[in-house]
Amino acid sequence: MTIEVGDKVEVIDFEPGFEHSYFAGKVIRDYNDTFEVQYEDLVVTKGGEQIIEMIDAVHVRPYPPHIDYNIHNFERGDVVDVLYKDGWWDGIIHDVFYNMNNQKRYEVFLIICGDNNDTRAINLKKSGLINSG
Repeated sequence: MTIEVGDKVEVIDFEPGFEHSYFAGKVIRDYNDTFEVQYEDLVVTKGGEQIIEMIDAVHVRPYPPHIDYNIHNFERGDVVDVLYKDGWWDGIIHDVFYNMNNQKRYEVFLIICGDNNDTRAINLKKSGLINSG
């Protein structure tokens, strides 16, 4: 799939502590093998301007299509991407439970940082990095 100026994308991060996490952004310039990307949720300072970076094209993937998460049932052991600290991180569903308000929740083990995250289905998607099938 071709990525063009104006496309919404995800950029993989390899900095220590953020390895293999993806952050949403928009391509604002195309320099063949490099894109200038303006991040959606990453800012210079709280409430400040969005970060803009030059990113090697191999570290950019198209933003996934919208999925109706209300109809998707994740199960224990599923490999997922979980929205955490403004980016998508690799995780494994550790537990599925209902909270006191009878809302379905997921406990996700974050593979790289080793944290556990309690979240809703809207913050999950099938993993595009580890489990491509």
